Amino acid sequence: SAKGSVLVACLERGEVVARVDDAHSPIGGNPNANAYLYGEFDGGGTTAVAIKGDSVISAGREGGAKAWRLDADKGELVALGDVAELGGKQVTALSIDAEGRLWAGVYDGTFEGSVYRYDLFDPAPLSQQTPLHIKLPS
Repeated sequence: SAKGSVLVACLERGEVVARVDDAHSPIGGNPNANAYLYGEFDGGGTTAVAIKGDSVISAGREGGAKAWRLDADKGELVALGDVAELGGKQVTALSIDAEGRLWAGVYDGTFEGSVYRYDLFDPAPLSQQTPLHIKLPS
């Protein structure tokens, strides 16, 4: 949400399965990226979410991304930590592919960007992985 919450919903049942308030800051991050991406809009908070199974990854306007584990029985998201090497970077897109790889698209405030790839099935937590980094030319 624009206030920084992350909500996981079951669309079939029309209900929220789990929620974390204040997961991301409503302000902060790279001012150049924020101005370019959001213009005069002064909201912020959560900018991207990817879900696969019980893995939930969210990014916020403050920069970086966070990993969560969905505990549907308790109706909560369990914090697993930050995703390595994304701290302070404006994450604009997240996706988890069929092989369990997390892809994070990053905008750095210029006309260049980067894509990072992580492995959700790697025994090392996302906070300790060294991702594949692809720098995109302007």
